[in-house]
Amino acid sequence: MSGLRRALLALAVLAFLCGAATVPIILGSNHEDSRGLLVALTLSTGWGFAFTGLYAWARRPDSKIGPLMTAIGFTFFCQGFAAANNPVLFAIGTVGSTLPYGILIHLLVSFPSGRLEGQRAKLTVGLGYLVTGPLQLIWAVLTDPGTKSDCTNCPENPVLVSGYEGVAEAIVVFQVVAGIAAILLGLWILVSNWRQSPASERRALTPVVVTGGIAFAILVVQLILVQFGLPTAVKDVIYAAVVTIFACLPFAFLIGLLRSRLGHAEEVSTALSAENAELTAELEAKVAELRASRHRIVEAGYAERRRVERDLHDGAQQRLMALTMNLRLARDKVDAEPAMAAELLDEALVELGEATAELRELARGIHPVVLSDRGLQAAIGGLAERSPVPVEVLETPAERLPAPVESATYFVVAEALTNVARYAEASGATVRVARRNGAVEVEIRDDGIGGADPATGTGLRGLEDRVAALDGELSVESPAGAGTRVEARIPCG
Repeated sequence: MSGLRRALLALAVLAFLCGAATVPIILGSNHEDSRGLLVALTLSTGWGFAFTGLYAWARRPDSKIGPLMTAIGFTFFCQGFAAANNPVLFAIGTVGSTLPYGILIHLLVSFPSGRLEGQRAKLTVGLGYLVTGPLQLIWAVLTDPGTKSDCTNCPENPVLVSGYEGVAEAIVVFQVVAGIAAILLGLWILVSNWRQSPASERRALTPVVVTGGIAFAILVVQLILVQFGLPTAVKDVIYAAVVTIFACLPFAFLIGLLRSRLGHAEEVSTALSAENAELTAELEAKVAELRASRHRIVEAGYAERRRVERDLHDGAQQRLMALTMNLRLARDKVDAEPAMAAELLDEALVELGEATAELRELARGIHPVVLSDRGLQAAIGGLAERSPVPVEVLETPAERLPAPVESATYFVVAEALTNVARYAEASGATVRVARRNGAVEVEIRDDGIGGADPATGTGLRGLEDRVAALDGELSVESPAGAGTRVEARIPCG
């Protein structure tokens, strides 16, 4: 068991003992007329607030609501001590009998968060504590119970300071006026909070607004009517109403507190559901984009294979067929016409050289040998040298990178420089490739006419798919008349 739970259990035992101790005090009182009602009020409200407050304290130890409710319960036992025949207990009960109402104002104004929001709330609570705390203490010190018509047979005041009866009467008047003002302000704040709260929090405040409003209304009526010396029957009716409503108050607060927690849980659940829906939609969009990308990659593969087939058929294959024919003719003329055979062999060597060059260029488009053998720095340097537009290579990583990353980087640069040469009408371009923060960053700039759009061509769109396959990103900025910048970022552990 934690330290807090042990302390709360000890307070629960103490609350039970305090409440039980008030029963013989009240029943044996020589100056209390409504003993039964007072026992019911003291035990129902004192125990009710103490036990529900301790429960709330255990459930929400970070909130002030539980301690405030517990404090109301313990101070309400002073109602029973005020009925004591013992002068000391009587004095303690008299001083503390009004304090629970000040704490109750604090509880109502700060519910359900336990925090006082704004100067108006702090002023109201401060006024309530002033009336029920210091002023009550001063009044009790200056008042002789024997002089009060409604306190026949009351014990003597052990701390009486006599001679200030006028001051005591003035304090009573101020307590009544200021107490009513504090109650009305508290109700106003409570209703305002209820009206301005969202639906989930309004459900939590409703039982507190209703029960607290009725309780404070009865208190205001009691404060006003008690000044006019009411008959005993009327006093008993008001007292019974006070017992009933105050017995319900702690449970109204507990229900409101549990509803507040449930409402918060619903809000969290709603927020999580919304976030889950958003993540689901984002995932579905990613899946759709992945499917589209895979489809484009497959189509690009088919197109590339057809291009290779066409280039082989129209180029190297035709040259090799011509080479075959020349070699056959040379074989036939070796003996009869050696000079003609030598000429045919020379033509065959030329065709063979051109076919070899075409095959080398075709292989470079599939995967350049220099990239595999010497790395990215040499491969990009070769692209710059072969470009018809002057290209300055500003930076390239000296170390070797993973093969898929090197290949993707190479083709980003190759495609971008091809576009510069074909469409940009540029006088120059720059290439920068750097490895930073676990990724390869690629940038190709030119000073051409701009206007490049990945959506209108297959080259840049194919690069996007190639880079995306490695969880990378490709972006193109190409405002009209201001050149083009192609950037790629490819993760590289």
